Order: sequence, then structure tokens, then C-alpha cells
Amino acid sequence: MSRQPCFRALSGLVFAGVLIAGCGKKEETVTTPAATAPQAAGQQILADGRLMEAEAAMQARNYDKAVDLMIVFQQQPGPKNAEQSGTAAKQMQKLQTDLARAVAVGDPAARAAGEKLRRSFR
Repeated sequence: MSRQPCFRALSGLVFAGVLIAGCGKKEETVTTPAATAPQAAGQQILADGRLMEAEAAMQARNYDKAVDLMIVFQQQPGPKNAEQSGTAAKQMQKLQTDLARAVAVGDPAARAAGEKLRRSFR
């Protein structure tokens, strides 16, 4: 028995399967202006800048500005990459720790910033 007829039959079945699968209804993808690569890259650069600015404000003990920047970062639309999310989580934890320490020693600015931060989570 020759292999060529089996091969032709098998090839024909594979071709028919590909043809049928390719003719199915395809979903249309709509690209919105916000999803374009240059804008997404711009949003990520802006997000990185906010994180750096928030870190600088925390080091300067400007808690109000640090809280504002972290709130804006968390509420900004658009994708955040894993590195940004991890950095933001660490910064938020450090900010909360610094605020708690400053409130414990009676810093009224830290207390106000802490209240603002707590309200943002509601």
C-alpha cells in the first residue's frame, strides 16, 4: 500500500480544517485613542515621574504633597506596569509608616495628610 494516497487525504483534511476555521466570523477590535502605544508610553512616563516626585516629597517630609501625588497615581487611568505597581505599593507602605510615626509625635501636617489619605480609600 502506497503512502501517497494517505498523505493526500490527510493533507486535504488539514487544508479543509484550516479553510473552515479561517472562514469563521472574527471579532473586530476597536482601537481607542487612549490605547495607542505613544500615549500609553507617555502615561507610563508621567506615572514614573509622579512616583519619583512623591518619593522626593516624602523625603522632604512634605506629607501633603506626597499624599496628593500618590492619590493621583492610583486614580490615574491607563495601564501601569508591574514595576510601577510594585514601586507604588512600597512607597505607599513607607508613606503610611512615616505618617504614623509623625502623627505619633504630634505633627499636625502629618495628621491632616493621613486623614486625606484615609478619605481617598473610601
